[in-house]
Amino acid sequence: MSEPGAEWKRLVEAASDARAKGDHAAAVRHLRAALVVQPRAAIGHLMLSLALTEAGLLDEAIETAREACRLAPDSAAAHYALGRARRLAGMPEAAVDSFDAALTLKPIQAETHYERALALAALRRREEALEALKAGLVCAPRHKGLKALARRLSLSGKATG
Repeated sequence: MSEPGAEWKRLVEAASDARAKGDHAAAVRHLRAALVVQPRAAIGHLMLSLALTEAGLLDEAIETAREACRLAPDSAAAHYALGRARRLAGMPEAAVDSFDAALTLKPIQAETHYERALALAALRRREEALEALKAGLVCAPRHKGLKALARRLSLSGKATG
């Protein structure tokens, strides 16, 4: 029998390969198996949450991201994963809280600013969303999603303002 570290690595690599191919079910399966080998690995919970989110299994993605946050409270990535799953599950207020936690830990993550802006826009907090987008564009001036959402929100403000 192989040692736990080697088995963990093999399963995580198989999950990464599956995610790259768009096979979300296989990625989830491999990551669940990896967590049997190392159940307290915060990175495993984080990776599983991301794969579950991609698979559309949002309730489980939220729970798995919560566990990643519990195991690694200083992980901006874990808070980001929780926020993204919450936003996609239609929980924008909770998502903003998660993104705020992530940005407190790592303020220069453009993708977190983008996701936070999407959650704020869903809450109809347009001005705050625009501020989030500006902060994200400072981090990544060429980020297409940030630029497109900023244009859309700016135009909607002109049309209704």
